[in-house]
Amino acid sequence: MLNIKLSKKQLKVLVEDINNDINYSYRLCKQSIDKKIKDSPWCELKNVSYQASDVLNKQLQETLNTLLDFFPRHHTGILPNIIKISQQDQNRTISFLKTIADFINDPLFSNDQTKKTLQNLKTLDEIPSNLEDLLKVVRAKEYSNYENSFIGDEFTLKRGMLKLDYKCGDLTETKNFFEIIKKIKQDTKLASEYCTKIIECMKYSINNVNIPQKGDLITKSPLYVTENGTNKKIFDANSFFEVKKMDVEIDSYLSEFFSIFKSTELKNLKPEYIQTYNKVMNVLYLWVKSYGNEFLNNVSKSINGIIYDENIIVPTENIEFYWSNKGQRGCDELRLSIRFRIKPQITKINAYKYTKGSNVLEKFIFQVKQKDTEQIICK
Repeated sequence: MLNIKLSKKQLKVLVEDINNDINYSYRLCKQSIDKKIKDSPWCELKNVSYQASDVLNKQLQETLNTLLDFFPRHHTGILPNIIKISQQDQNRTISFLKTIADFINDPLFSNDQTKKTLQNLKTLDEIPSNLEDLLKVVRAKEYSNYENSFIGDEFTLKRGMLKLDYKCGDLTETKNFFEIIKKIKQDTKLASEYCTKIIECMKYSINNVNIPQKGDLITKSPLYVTENGTNKKIFDANSFFEVKKMDVEIDSYLSEFFSIFKSTELKNLKPEYIQTYNKVMNVLYLWVKSYGNEFLNNVSKSINGIIYDENIIVPTENIEFYWSNKGQRGCDELRLSIRFRIKPQITKINAYKYTKGSNVLEKFIFQVKQKDTEQIICK
């Protein structure tokens, strides 16, 4: 019988090699290193994989299985760039990639023009300049399909958006938010004056109790669970829900405000104006963080629950809403946003699973893994 002793370093390598059979990001990172590819997005994805929960990591590997099969070039062409774009906000990297994989697998889009565009690009070396916009379309279609899947006897669509106004007083005739950023860029002495004016306008939105509802679906009839042979009402008719096609444990954004560089026509101006924009966003964030709690309370009251992936419903009482200066992108482009997550102190939730065509939900206990108590904010 052999008695082999391994050092901690050797043991770690051995374990990683075993995981190599099932962890695609580890395998592709190793290939990147062997090929001497600098700054490979696969290695960063490997780190995301290692930090994810077992459930999310399993989801990631299934997602990568689809993407690697669809895109034949793994270290050149479009796929590495998709992986890189997904890491702009690593809190949603896995859900970002999963939505693309779901779109690829969705039979509804078999003859879809966007799907055909992806197919035409998958073997090319040249990366299209509009790749991010293309992925937005892909994800929007899959999200829309998921939302539409609830339409029936129990749910109907009802769109609602939150808004913070910046047009009032002297700013009433302002064409758009970029116009303000442009003026501040031309004369930095105007920064304090304009930020004060924007904040005065925001106060009207913040202090308005009758805020617009934020959500996607509304119930047409009550929803129940069966307890001891009797139906118990959990959600009334006209209950409002936000739909997020992602795992329950992901910290995500609910709404973003003043995100000017989302527009195609302003995207090319970002390098010139981003520094000024970020400074203004940080001033607004610091103010709203101190004075916008009542607005968050009203948002919480207006939403009855979040519908996550796989038809899982979590009541709002388990959700924490908070202000952040980080939205969909990384900290290189600040976003004034409202984010949400499962309340950090909660370890288990009474969650519900919806089945199409039934007003009776399946109740189950969702175990929440230990989470970082820090909110996601750009320092």
